[in-house]
Amino acid sequence: MSVELTDVFAMPAGTGDGNGKVQGNKIIGMRIFRAGTFKDSMGVKRRWTKADLAAMVENFGILKASALPNVPVREDHTRSVKAVVGYFDKGYVDGNFLVADLDMAAPDALQRS
Repeated sequence: MSVELTDVFAMPAGTGDGNGKVQGNKIIGMRIFRAGTFKDSMGVKRRWTKADLAAMVENFGILKASALPNVPVREDHTRSVKAVVGYFDKGYVDGNFLVADLDMAAPDALQRS
């Protein structure tokens, strides 16, 4: 399981748009997805609701607490370990957005994202 910083509606923190705040090596409150109608990873058009976002958060919490404690944040859509710039700390819903707090691991991760 991996979500990239370049994924749907993710934008770099500190852009002045209220989407993420840099605190040391963390990005707090980065919007990574929103409710709406989009194609899923298999190319199938699907409607994503606030309830779907809430389910994503719940499932993320369960997996993080057990089988997947370190979900990587990648700078691109490759599966390369070289593209890992950090890890998801937590996820939550804010209005129509799925939002995440990220722990950036690479020293230059904020510049690379």
